[in-house]
Amino acid sequence: MTGLRHIASVAALPGYRLAVGLEDGASLTVDLSAQVARGGVFSALRNSAAFARVRIGARHRTLEWPSPHGTDGEALVDIDAESLLAMSAR
Repeated sequence: MTGLRHIASVAALPGYRLAVGLEDGASLTVDLSAQVARGGVFSALRNSAAFARVRIGARHRTLEWPSPHGTDGEALVDIDAESLLAMSAR
């Protein structure tokens, strides 16, 4: 069994896409436009400024967007590295 992948970098791109770098050197472009369009938990990210606030989680295993309420430790949305890999392969 392989270990969990760690995220080294992330940058928001136009069109609800993310440029993600993993610590093993892999680079991914993940398109979240379909998830954002569907809404649900992603509906708060329709605002491009909110989407651009993406950050790497504390253990470098997830990406998250901070809660608009500013509550420390509370993420509005989080996505793990393995899910990012699956989304980038589509």
